[in-house]
Amino acid sequence: MSYTRLYYHIVTATYRRYPLITPRVEPLLYAALRAKTESVNGRLIRIGGIADHVHLVVALPPTLSVTQFARAAKSGSCYRVRQAIGQDTFRWQSGYGAFTVSPRHMEPLLDYVARQKEHHTTNRLWKRCEAISEP
Repeated sequence: MSYTRLYYHIVTATYRRYPLITPRVEPLLYAALRAKTESVNGRLIRIGGIADHVHLVVALPPTLSVTQFARAAKSGSCYRVRQAIGQDTFRWQSGYGAFTVSPRHMEPLLDYVARQKEHHTTNRLWKRCEAISEP
């Protein structure tokens, strides 16, 4: 029997960083991202974001690459939001950022992700995690 503990911090932005994650979209989007993560046997540990991007902390099975997960999460959540609100109302950028996470660094990361709105309001950002832009 194998044992793995693979944690990732994934950041992705809306198309051209448009503020598409509105108060109406956010709960639909977050629920869709959680459902998609669970459907691929992953675990969404924390999610947070602002109007133009989202941070996910996920545990993924070793049989699933980060690229496969990001593609599935983005396409699945986009589809669900468009279904609920209307065609062409939501779109992700083509890229994403992904970072591995050590269990000993998990607590500060979870706090950072959970408090995204506050961090952006007060400009207390982890620059490396926020520099995701449209190529």
